[in-house]
Amino acid sequence: MADSSVVAPHDVTSKKTFLERLRRYPEEAALRLFAILCSLLFFYFFPKLVFITYMGYKGFFSYDFFATGQLGIESFYTMSELLLILASFYVSGVAYKLAKRRASRHPEWLPPYADPVTFTSTDRGALVATLLLNVVVLAIAVFVAAETSKTGANWASFDLDRFLSRILNLSVIFLISSWIMRHLGEVRFMRASRVMTSLVVGALVLVFVCIEMPGTVARLLDPSLQYFGVGGGLPVSIVFFDGVKRCEVDDRLTLLTPTQVFVGDAPLRVRVLDRSKIVEIDIQNTSSLHHVMH
Repeated sequence: MADSSVVAPHDVTSKKTFLERLRRYPEEAALRLFAILCSLLFFYFFPKLVFITYMGYKGFFSYDFFATGQLGIESFYTMSELLLILASFYVSGVAYKLAKRRASRHPEWLPPYADPVTFTSTDRGALVATLLLNVVVLAIAVFVAAETSKTGANWASFDLDRFLSRILNLSVIFLISSWIMRHLGEVRFMRASRVMTSLVVGALVLVFVCIEMPGTVARLLDPSLQYFGVGGGLPVSIVFFDGVKRCEVDDRLTLLTPTQVFVGDAPLRVRVLDRSKIVEIDIQNTSSLHHVMH
């Protein structure tokens, strides 16, 4: 039996050829590495901007959220990023597939040291399947938005303003998801200049959304906070000691941080409670996302 650990001569030659091409274009390789690092940094810091936007819209700011319990917060960020990428694939994963097709049609867009990209019949089948998945997911999302816009049992109670608000949220989700999938495709296949252009355009758009549409950003963050049971408007009952007597609060949980609890039923009406004085917290996780995932 042949030893599987032996590398075929063709593979060795291919690797040597690639390394030789890489040595001929050190500037492009360095710029592409820099563009990828910038992308990673943006994805790392963007959730912090989202949380700052959320706090600004709700009317409070938590210093300890960024200073205390970094391991838990970083874990939450990481999980949020993974869920965002997964959700982006279901919403607009076809954008990633199209990036490979563009790379096969425009070899001048590839790094000069890269091998040619081929778009096979298998790739075409995957593109069509992904497109169908995205269409089905978006159609279901629009249907759910319409169903939840009814204030009664029939369509006569349909609230157009509520429906348009939900469609706006879906549009923002689609915009962000499309950019994420497209940018991942640019990082995977394209030369440094295209990666940087995609990053700059996407960063400007996302920062603009956070600044100009804070209410939409806050509503999009709510389900993630609800899933983890740390905010997003979940019903909460809190028993605490105010220094004189035992008190009880029934409200909506805005955000649970390592040292504080923020509660309130509306933006700009947030009450801050010190966790060191809290005896009991009862959070009712009624999130539909939480029940679906479990």
